[in-house]
Amino acid sequence: MAHFENFSLELSDVRIRDQENYGWCTFKATAFLLSYELKFNNPKLKHFEASTQDLIDNFYIKYPDNVTYKKTDRENSKGKNRVHVKCQKEEMDFYTISIEKGLKDLFKFLQSDGVCLERRLKYVKRVQKDKRPIPGERIKIDKVTYVAHNPSASDVKKILMKGHPIMAVMYAPDEFEEHHGEEVYNTGPGLDMDCVHMVAVTGVGFDGVVYYDIVNSWGSSWGNGGRCKVARDLVWLLAYIDGVHLEVFSVDENKKKVVAKNKLLTYADKLKGHFGEHASHLDTDEKKRFTDALEAANQWLEANHQLAKADEFEDKMKELEDICKPLIAKMVEGVYSGFYWPCEYEDEDDLDEDGPVASGSCSGP
Repeated sequence: MAHFENFSLELSDVRIRDQENYGWCTFKATAFLLSYELKFNNPKLKHFEASTQDLIDNFYIKYPDNVTYKKTDRENSKGKNRVHVKCQKEEMDFYTISIEKGLKDLFKFLQSDGVCLERRLKYVKRVQKDKRPIPGERIKIDKVTYVAHNPSASDVKKILMKGHPIMAVMYAPDEFEEHHGEEVYNTGPGLDMDCVHMVAVTGVGFDGVVYYDIVNSWGSSWGNGGRCKVARDLVWLLAYIDGVHLEVFSVDENKKKVVAKNKLLTYADKLKGHFGEHASHLDTDEKKRFTDALEAANQWLEANHQLAKADEFEDKMKELEDICKPLIAKMVEGVYSGFYWPCEYEDEDDLDEDGPVASGSCSGP
């Protein structure tokens, strides 16, 4: 490594973020990657910072399976030294995601739904449970590339030189919080999962040992202006974002989504009532097919009513119709042609975004 030329990305206008006393390191690192990628490819862009809060408020709704909810243990917390414990979703102050499956879900979310700009939704630390996706420009990723296990310093440098900060997880015990200056941070081997911390790698070099230059989410007063050199053995590179774009999420698109959602909710509710009255006309297998389809639709609505797009509601509607329509025809022969179709709204401008609530299905956020 004697002849290796150190390299570090110039951050320019991309600011160092501060998660403060909440465990949002994954979302802060993600927002940094998005912001840097957008600014690097669009240097004249005035507004480019991704909203951490938008990710916080919406990700767990669409991808709840790999999420751990946590709250502050106020009885045992003193000043800045806060203690966090696991809890139910309704009690949470914040949540964490699993490194492997959760991160993959996060990238899927950024490809399909994206995130709004920081100027539209600023960081407020806790989850805003009643917040919906905001109309306007949203940053979406084009591609994600996962980094090979244990890449060489030269390979890492090639990625960085293309303008791609790398998402990484590192071993960060309590002593790491007190690290300052330009010397390389190093510590003994071992991995305590309670000490895992998500960061963005922005440089690579050699100073006695191979190190990565990382951007942390503890504010610019930490480390060396919010950055730090960390021994490579303490850092595991995960993935980088390869291209982003701005996409407009318009009010008209949102209205179309509301209409499609309300039609599906109403249809599911009426199907349930109709089945209760006429199920005796179906055999056992047909009853199971009908109830399974209705239950699957309601479960999908519960999980996706807030973030799904109009065409997703329409697809789910068609899927439910394809299964239930012939069964209803059998239940009430000759009546189905004018029976239990979704209602049509005379004035879409008067629609409530929560829509009519289907009995046994989701009831809004």
